[in-house]
Amino acid sequence: MWGKKENPGGSDFESAAARVTAEVLPNPAEDPGLYEKRGDGNPDAPEDESGDRLEIRPEWAVAIARSPYALVAKLYHPAFALSDEQAEKLGPKLLPLIRKITDVWIPAWLAGASNRNPEMTDAVLALAMTGYVQWMHVQKIQESEREAVENAKRVKGERVTEMPLRSDPEPEPEPRIVGTRLADGSLVI
Repeated sequence: MWGKKENPGGSDFESAAARVTAEVLPNPAEDPGLYEKRGDGNPDAPEDESGDRLEIRPEWAVAIARSPYALVAKLYHPAFALSDEQAEKLGPKLLPLIRKITDVWIPAWLAGASNRNPEMTDAVLALAMTGYVQWMHVQKIQESEREAVENAKRVKGERVTEMPLRSDPEPEPEPRIVGTRLADGSLVI
């Protein structure tokens, strides 16, 4: 038992591989559009039948690249924030991942979650829509504030002088003589 090295199936790779059956996968060299989607830069990629793709702009990718670093910069240290040059380099590299997340992973997750738990799907969609509406509202407020600042009357520094505050002169205190009455009728003791 311990000393014998018998293997009834054979010990070579070919005999082991002959016992295993596996599905034959298509060769990507024969079908260039097999693993790629239209919009990934490959003109030979197959057409997307559904047409439900979210177009991600490059400036969105730059903003998405900045966001985790901006959060850490706010919470931990400002040096974590990405410079404009770093964000411009990182944004295009994240674009395929962002497209994969928005076109494949999120729809698949939503489809699975909505089938099992429709209340959760309704809540997530309500939160997303509320966030979008709030975002648009805040953007309008910020735009109006920017316009107000830009349209404000500009005053040069040498023309601005500090004016002293006006103060009413204090009335002279009444002389207080013991045994007399003041103007308000109170007796001085």
